[in-house]
Amino acid sequence: MTFGVLIIATVYAAMELGSKSTLFRTGIAAIADYVVQIILGFVALGTNSGVVIIVHLTNAFVLGVLVTYLISFADSAEKASAHILSQTQTVR
Repeated sequence: MTFGVLIIATVYAAMELGSKSTLFRTGIAAIADYVVQIILGFVALGTNSGVVIIVHLTNAFVLGVLVTYLISFADSAEKASAHILSQTQTVR
């Protein structure tokens, strides 16, 4: 479910802001990190290696930071567009 929402948000960012936007690039980085996290999870489960488990947990923190940044950036963009929209409506 979370992975699907991440993909939808990234596709939406690409359509609305273009592939050069920071939001799109952050979304791609979060998707790649999510895939790495899944692989690390299965490796940690299969090998029961302490090092892999630590890397897996550290990567979970990085993924959380990326997704938090993605949400924060989208929220800031929404507030900015609402402010601009309200300014254009008062001018008319």
